[in-house]
Amino acid sequence: IETEMDFDTPKGRLRAVSRTTPVYAGWLIEHPVKDFARDMPAYEAYYFDDPGAGELGGVREALEGVAEAGLVTPGVGDLFTSFLGGAREGGMVATIYDLQDHPDYCRHLHERYLDHIAARTRHLLEDTASEAVFVNSGYSGPPIVSPRLYRQWDVPVLAAVSRVCREFDVPLHLHQHGHVWVLLEDLIEAGVSIVCPLLPPPQGDVDDLGELKRTAAGRIALKGNVDPVEVLLKGTPEEIEQAVVGCIEAAAAGGGFVLGTADSTVVGTPLENIQAFVDAGLKYGSYSA
Repeated sequence: IETEMDFDTPKGRLRAVSRTTPVYAGWLIEHPVKDFARDMPAYEAYYFDDPGAGELGGVREALEGVAEAGLVTPGVGDLFTSFLGGAREGGMVATIYDLQDHPDYCRHLHERYLDHIAARTRHLLEDTASEAVFVNSGYSGPPIVSPRLYRQWDVPVLAAVSRVCREFDVPLHLHQHGHVWVLLEDLIEAGVSIVCPLLPPPQGDVDDLGELKRTAAGRIALKGNVDPVEVLLKGTPEEIEQAVVGCIEAAAAGGGFVLGTADSTVVGTPLENIQAFVDAGLKYGSYSA
């Protein structure tokens, strides 16, 4: 399914095209911001609506449907560099150039984004019974975005959301693609409560969950690490159980670990493998912190 979108704004008209396939929804094949200096002011006018007017009916419905059977973690947005890259033709490569070529305007956008995502978080927590908040890294983070740029542009987003979360005594959950070791102390300092999906190499850098757990114990909770392709998609139930046991044993010291895959579940994963994953978690996943 191909969807054509026109954005009519007070500062100009933008166009984008997305494509949905059986395995991926809404992939942009044409982005609205082609020329940053010309198009970004129009996208700014479109994006920064009233954060207190967001529709929360879907969140309330999910909370009511799940009730005490699980945890609903509503998302409030992406990190700043992915906010830019998600709208930009040329993606993150073009965005990295834009940050260098238009520093004053990017700082202006950054300030607006910090205020906007903090206000969205407050609106969510004031108007629903949400017990956690989710921020998505998108493409933001090593090796795509350098640690220096991440600290300059993305860590302040986490800090802004975390301040609101602390007011309401709810955890901040960050989905951090790519490498996490090099950012660990920054995430802790920014106030992130839990980080996932702890990708193993080559996509990520968590090849020793136990070492990461020992370093992070008591300061930030960890979630994930089970390879969704080589283990969950391609593995046998016995291999899945072995991977689950390995994660639980590695993370047992200090508590604060949530068993999960290293980034969602791949289309085509056999149901019996998913069942084996759940069964192994229930069988081996109880330990005392």
